[in-house]
Amino acid sequence: MLISVILPLKLDWEPYYSANEEYALEKGSRVEVLFAGKKYIGVVSGFPRQAEVMTGDKPIKVNPIEAPSALPKVSENEIRLWRAVASYYMCTVGEVYKAAYPGLRTQKEEKAVISKRRKKEDVPGENISKGPELSEDQERAYNEIRKAFDAGKPVLLNGVTGAGKTEIYIKLALEALGYGAIEGGAIGGVAEPESPCSVLYLVPEIALSRQLEERLRRYFGDKLLCFHSGITTAAKEKVCDKLRQSDGWIVLGTRSAVFLPFRQLGLVIVDEEHDRSYKQDSPAPRYNGRDTAALLASIHGCPIVTGSATPSFESTYNCATGRYAEIHLDKPYHGQSDTETIIIDTKREKRRNGMVGSISRELIALIKQTISEGGQVMVLRGRKAYATAIQCSLCGHILKCPRCNVSLTYSKSGGRLVCNHCGYSAHWSDHIPHPGPEGGSCNGLLTTLGAGTEKIEEEIASIFPELRVDRLDSEVSAGLARLKEVLRKFSAGETDILVGTQMLTKGFDFDKLRLVAVLGADSLLGQQDFRADEKAVQLLEQFRGRCARRGQKGIFAIQTAQPDHPVYKMLVSGEPQLQKSSLMQERKDFDYPPYTRIINLLFKDRNLARITRLSSKLSLMLRSEGIFPGKGVQVSAAFAPAVDKVKDEYLRTIRVTLPRDSFLHSNKEKLKNMLDSFCKEEKYAGNIAADVDPA
Repeated sequence: MLISVILPLKLDWEPYYSANEEYALEKGSRVEVLFAGKKYIGVVSGFPRQAEVMTGDKPIKVNPIEAPSALPKVSENEIRLWRAVASYYMCTVGEVYKAAYPGLRTQKEEKAVISKRRKKEDVPGENISKGPELSEDQERAYNEIRKAFDAGKPVLLNGVTGAGKTEIYIKLALEALGYGAIEGGAIGGVAEPESPCSVLYLVPEIALSRQLEERLRRYFGDKLLCFHSGITTAAKEKVCDKLRQSDGWIVLGTRSAVFLPFRQLGLVIVDEEHDRSYKQDSPAPRYNGRDTAALLASIHGCPIVTGSATPSFESTYNCATGRYAEIHLDKPYHGQSDTETIIIDTKREKRRNGMVGSISRELIALIKQTISEGGQVMVLRGRKAYATAIQCSLCGHILKCPRCNVSLTYSKSGGRLVCNHCGYSAHWSDHIPHPGPEGGSCNGLLTTLGAGTEKIEEEIASIFPELRVDRLDSEVSAGLARLKEVLRKFSAGETDILVGTQMLTKGFDFDKLRLVAVLGADSLLGQQDFRADEKAVQLLEQFRGRCARRGQKGIFAIQTAQPDHPVYKMLVSGEPQLQKSSLMQERKDFDYPPYTRIINLLFKDRNLARITRLSSKLSLMLRSEGIFPGKGVQVSAAFAPAVDKVKDEYLRTIRVTLPRDSFLHSNKEKLKNMLDSFCKEEKYAGNIAADVDPA
């Protein structure tokens, strides 16, 4: 019996093997095979006829499989999703398989199955609670969503912060699980549904998942499963087992949860759909979790609802063109909050001695007032660590990573210099030998530049020694116990001021939070990115929404050296829709997404001369007249990104802009074929990757 097999490798073809018919293999069965002398666990993708393995008059050599694998079968829907993702994101099915079933997990799973058979998994229990009571505005939005679902439309729930989108998600999820309208539209089932579906609930960050878990557990009990990189391999395997064996689960997860082995989905929810954390940068597949969730919903034939207080421009475009139904939720659940936005001009403050380190005296006064009134404070700084750069006071040299063209940061608590790109670290001292101005070595005194979250925490603790100050950034969130403790203490009012990075903006809900402040806000605007203003508006609006969420009075303070910037004016004016429509028009005028599609071709090479020559050569080839079907395809010259060397590899990028027209798919196919041919002819395989819809 001939079989074709998907291997967890970057192959643009699926190798053939032979297998004994008594193995009774099916599509999706997993098998142990040898490929290029190494053993892999592959997935049976088909059963070719003998004629399909002929090249001319000669058959291709077909080796037998090593053995059937004891691992569970992969479903046909999973394979369909892999193929759809591979096609859209211009990678191979094997790369998607590897992302869905990481190698280490597969090997551990194999050993566990062979050593002892798994116990059949506690179909979900009966402890479902009645759904939340909805306000009049929520009930209207819920009914409009149901109408859109009945019409077969995906939904964007555009709801202001604090409007209660989560309550609507919960009601929709209960209904999808089979606990919907019992009598008179009431929520809350009393018996296990006869044939329940499962629900996927995506969030962008682990920290948000952990806070939301407690809230969902009150409604779904042991029907709730969690899946993200913060749980153990064993816990992930247990989630997979439960989903393979039965339906009726609600899975709360981050982007990788889209690849779980669902039997039948009844609903997909994507919360904070605008968040850039849904996009995987590396390795392939460089997928967007939000968009892949839409593919997953389509394959399962189930509805999808995405939600945000600051929808992405892509989702706004989908609504404007009629592809999505946009449902508005404009009233906060607990009544209209009164949050005043204050812009603090740091240039002015410095001229009149109004700064204490990184904190303005005006902000200090606001913090004192907030604390005296029984409120809490959050302070956002976009950079972690203690110092964002290190400079020699003698020669002026900025210390850089030896492997990357990027400045080293200083972690005071760890006593280390750290590279945020490759993980390189070195012990800190006041004198570290470094290149001098004339090629020699200098041993001058090192000074710190810039302030990350660690230094801001220290400065605030120094200004307010009587207050309880804590920090939340990626260093803290890496440890589950520490993260939970930081969030618990702030939620319980045991912390007065919480300093952190962008993760502070991610949908947290704290009763006593009355002041949110942004330090160094201009760093959000100075990026080499056409999306910089959109990202800044989204982040700042989300952060403002953390404040005064129950009809209370709050303050949103922004420290900036550009007080007249349009983004800040928009926040003060309270007219986000007007400003958004202006930014959308700019995108249209300059042929930027969402009116076009962008594909970045990413080059990596340890040889600078070679990457320069070949990236320029490919760019010229792609710009040749008549290469692409239709009109309007734009190809940039090869350029170096802001960080042009990482882990001893030089980087170059070619940006390809494709019109959103009837030629879009054929243009992508043409680009992929040219890229494959170029890599083969130049013997450059593995050095170029395609990033479709870069974040």
